[in-house]
This record gives sequence, C-alpha cells and structure tokens, in this order.
Amino acid sequence: MGHADESSATALPACPACGAQARRASARYCGCCGRHLRERDYCPADSLRASYRWPAVVPPRAQRADARVAPRWQRRNEWTARGYVFLAYALLPVVGVAFCACAVVCCAAGLREAKRAGRATVAVEARRGVAYAVLLAGAHALLWLFVFAIPVWL
Repeated sequence: MGHADESSATALPACPACGAQARRASARYCGCCGRHLRERDYCPADSLRASYRWPAVVPPRAQRADARVAPRWQRRNEWTARGYVFLAYALLPVVGVAFCACAVVCCAAGLREAKRAGRATVAVEARRGVAYAVLLAGAHALLWLFVFAIPVWL
C-alpha cells in the first residue's frame, strides 16, 4: 500500500531525449527511446535515437476526423471476409470459376448474418461481394467462350 501512495505523490520523470513520460517514478530508462532518465547531459545520439521511436500519442476516437467511417476490413463479418478471400482466388484464369461459386455462397451467408444483426454497412459489403462474384463468373464465362468455344465453331 505504501508503494501506491509513494508513486502518486512523486512526479514521473520525463525523458530528456524524446520527452516521453516514464510509466513509474522508479524507472531508470525511457520506455520509448531507451535513454537513461537520470543523466541530464547532452548526448549527440539522443536526437537520432529519439527520432526512431516517438511516443505514440493517439487522439481519442471522438477527436479524430475519420471517427464516423470505419476501415473497410472492419465492415465485414466472418462470412463476408471469407467470400472476399474466395474472390481473390477467383481471379485465377481457369480454375477461378469454382471460387466464384464459393464467394457467392459465403457472401450470401454474410449478407444473411448482417441482416440478422442489423448491421447495414456489413450488409452493403456483403452485397458488393455477391455482385463482384457474379461479375467475375460472367467474365470467366466470356473467357471460356473466347478461348474454347469460338475456335471450335470456326
């Protein structure tokens, strides 16, 4: 108990090189750049060491400009993410048709799950996945037509 009262009464030291605040009063080295906290002498390497590891100051989510829009990878549920992986495999020239069907099934399952959970942005991503898979299947059909069917007809 005396340890907690002692640490709250003393001020935490700041690093002379990078300015990061120490995590505890008894710290001897900076947790950010590794400089000794008790030595106040100038060291030429301080600027170089501190430039590689700046303290991570991240503003709260409410203050960030992008607080309203989540990244695209966070707008997918598990099924939709699997569907997008199948879409990546569907880009393969000949065998990609099989992956298109898997992508449609996975994205449709993701759409159903998103509608049940009431997550509109996830549902939009799942609809896009289904549309991309159908477009890729159509492209595969056209490629099959151009490569295999038309030469036989001629």
